[in-house]
Amino acid sequence: MKKLFYIILFFVSSFVEGQSIDTNYSISAGIRLKKYTGFYWVNGISGEFHSTKLLNNKLHLGLNIATSNLGTAFNSNALSTWETEISTIYFFRSSKKLNPIARFNLGFASVQIDDKYSSIPSRSFIASIETGVNYSISSYSIRMFGGYNLLSGNGITGLGTIYPIYGGIGIMKSFK
Repeated sequence: MKKLFYIILFFVSSFVEGQSIDTNYSISAGIRLKKYTGFYWVNGISGEFHSTKLLNNKLHLGLNIATSNLGTAFNSNALSTWETEISTIYFFRSSKKLNPIARFNLGFASVQIDDKYSSIPSRSFIASIETGVNYSISSYSIRMFGGYNLLSGNGITGLGTIYPIYGGIGIMKSFK
């Protein structure tokens, strides 16, 4: 765990320049609404780091944290799921207002299951690919995306709440 902390610290510090007034990086944060086809809404927050040093601002690094407690499980008896993903996002035509994007997510999902269902899986890794479009207005951006989970489950092998196909929308605000 300590090694991972040092690797992340080194990675982030490599983008910082001493005594520099002109910033060449920014951070974006916002909401992410995701719907598995025929199944749960899983909503949450999303954050991204982007820099002119990362492929001339075409590559962004992201973090998503989402839960069905803010979606389908809100005020219902649906299963409480949590997903945490890190991602890399590639922006095509990054200098334009409307750009196609491609995203690769890697993470972990868990679901709260009662003791009577303890024999079925309650945790799983997540690996997914997404494509979509991003529209930028000033410091805000709106994204529509569709994705495919490379690791999905049916409740017997793998987590039953991770369906293969999903779609969604995100709204982000950029901070310098």
